[in-house]
Amino acid sequence: MRIGIIGANGKQGRLLCKEAMSRGHFVRAIVREKCIEEVSEVLLRDLFDLKKDDIRDLDVLISAFGSGFDADPDINRRAINHLADVVEDSGVALQIVGGAGALFTDPTHKFRVYEKPDHPDFLRGISKSMTNGYLDLLKRKDVIFTYVCPSLIFDYEGEKTGKYKIGDREEVIENSNGESRISYADYAMAMIDEAERGAYRGKCITVCEV
Repeated sequence: MRIGIIGANGKQGRLLCKEAMSRGHFVRAIVREKCIEEVSEVLLRDLFDLKKDDIRDLDVLISAFGSGFDADPDINRRAINHLADVVEDSGVALQIVGGAGALFTDPTHKFRVYEKPDHPDFLRGISKSMTNGYLDLLKRKDVIFTYVCPSLIFDYEGEKTGKYKIGDREEVIENSNGESRISYADYAMAMIDEAERGAYRGKCITVCEV
């Protein structure tokens, strides 16, 4: 497969590159400066300067874009919408590294995680913006997408277990110990699995430890 990865120099982006390359895929890292990881090809491009010709030959475009806490939170929604415009009617599937804030807290679907009082204030704006970006995607009929949320605990230091489970009801799910947790490495595996299989197109899913 031919996979493009935006934000390939970030923590999650680097693991996505490693996972895809380890499976023999062609990986185009889309970054603003020299790429850290070994990939098939590097495209030096800001996300908002990305054009249709930059991705036309890909099968999947994965965005691991993250705005940072000091930026205007709405940039996350704008990024998702820009990428949707880039891939529209192209046949290229768009996969977004989402946030757990978009998930509903329980099966009643009354509240999303970011709407709860105990959600950290410094994350609330980002979580709301990304959730709105996902809701924008749902309204489009010209974009093939999967919005992939991590668990509530997204563990960069966690080891790769090679096992995970998927929740496809937009709800927080838990492992056998009652924790909503996933390592960056296992999340990367799940993201590339979705790139290969396309099992959850048009949905928001979450990845959790078994």
